[in-house]
Amino acid sequence: MLFDRLGAAPGKSVDPRTLLITGGAGGVGSILIQLARRLTGLTVVATASRPDSQKWCLDLGTHAVIDHSKPMKEQIKKLKLPPVGLIASLTNTDQHYKALADIIAPQGKYGLIDDPPEFNVSVFKGKAVSIHWESMFTRSSFQTPDMIGQHHLLNDVADLIDKGVLRTTLDQTFWDHQRRQFEARPMRCWNPANRAARSCWRGGRHPLRRVGKGALRARAHHLTGTDSEWWARFAFAYPTISAWRARPSNILTQWSG
Repeated sequence: MLFDRLGAAPGKSVDPRTLLITGGAGGVGSILIQLARRLTGLTVVATASRPDSQKWCLDLGTHAVIDHSKPMKEQIKKLKLPPVGLIASLTNTDQHYKALADIIAPQGKYGLIDDPPEFNVSVFKGKAVSIHWESMFTRSSFQTPDMIGQHHLLNDVADLIDKGVLRTTLDQTFWDHQRRQFEARPMRCWNPANRAARSCWRGGRHPLRRVGKGALRARAHHLTGTDSEWWARFAFAYPTISAWRARPSNILTQWSG
């Protein structure tokens, strides 16, 4: 959205516009704040209503935070920032778009990702504001000529996370809890010939839980004892991209569904 839809200029040279992100503390907003701050010269303002959410946005680098549960135009005026030329509406668009239409600068760009039940684009007509929807799977769904661009984007974000430029939304893990579960319920041996790993707990939940329409399946080759137990614990989640890339070479994982 930031570059392809809203047309933000990459680079750290000063951009005389403000990017306003509604719902800045969410998953998409958290990454968008960081991308805008680290890869552009935009002034970045996020909206959040709870004190802990506001602190989170500030910690991620936003220049300022306003409360979307209160009149936003007055809060923006008090900040005395560059014109709000770009808006990323990430949540509850139907509740905020009219107020945002009053805030956005003439000839600005308004992007959204949700599906508002009510959205009257005519409120943007007087300012000649362009409307941009972003959908993650548009390229792959319609086999667009630039479909490889999605691959490049994901690789770029993964590299930025690995380098510590971007902070993920991971807040805590349940490693110790899962370790205790496995210690309490010894594992059975897996059958390497069976593509779906057999239950590893006596009467317990399969440690490789279902995700979306498919199941994450794993086959363990030449793993015994503590090694197999370690892998089963680790398969609950990969806390970082680096951890995923550093997975044991003798483990084959695949998505099915």
